[in-house]
Amino acid sequence: MKIKEKMKRDWDRRAEADPYYWVAATQEADLDSYHASAERDCAHFLEGLKPIITDGFNGALLDLGCGIGRMTAPLAAHFDRAVGVDVSPLMIKQAQSLHNDIDNLEFIVNSGADLSSLDSDSFKVICSYSVLPHLPPDVVNAYFSELGRVLVPQGLIRYQFWVGPSLHQDDHDTLGIHVYEESEVLALHQLAGLEEVSREEIDYFDPILKLRPVWINARKVSKAMTRNTQLDR
Repeated sequence: MKIKEKMKRDWDRRAEADPYYWVAATQEADLDSYHASAERDCAHFLEGLKPIITDGFNGALLDLGCGIGRMTAPLAAHFDRAVGVDVSPLMIKQAQSLHNDIDNLEFIVNSGADLSSLDSDSFKVICSYSVLPHLPPDVVNAYFSELGRVLVPQGLIRYQFWVGPSLHQDDHDTLGIHVYEESEVLALHQLAGLEEVSREEIDYFDPILKLRPVWINARKVSKAMTRNTQLDR
């Protein structure tokens, strides 16, 4: 089975089982903790942007791997337009149903490796939380090329990542965490035409990886490299 098909199948199954748990993964695994986690993570996202966003919160926001819109919906209140994309049609269907009262919000199913339905130079800010580290490295490479393409010049991406001694899971594992060393992070940024601005540790220590995840903030400073995002495997 090709990786894009497997990602779609696996996340559709999780959407059928318990989408609130799988997009938030709180210990309590209930609706209250889902909403509390959304409020907390959105606050951290916006707080980290404030020092580096030069002309305020406006323009368009893209949420990569939006699930059922846990962060996309509350963040829409801070931007002129918000778009969430996800590989799972079932996640997107539920996101559309849950948040159909928000006028400036749109949810789109994507292929799992490209953003071909989105125009180049169309988003001022990109958010991705607890998504990229769970994808195989060649999918992440394809995404970074696309993220650089859809960002406006000087646009910002703020994404959650794991940085440390390189650790990569089986290519068809759609849940395990990949850890990237600094040289790999730099290569992704170069692919997307990005320059890192800052990063912050997230207040969670993984006892197995013995690491804390980080928020990485990067700005588009050059054109993204052209890359074939049609994965064959």
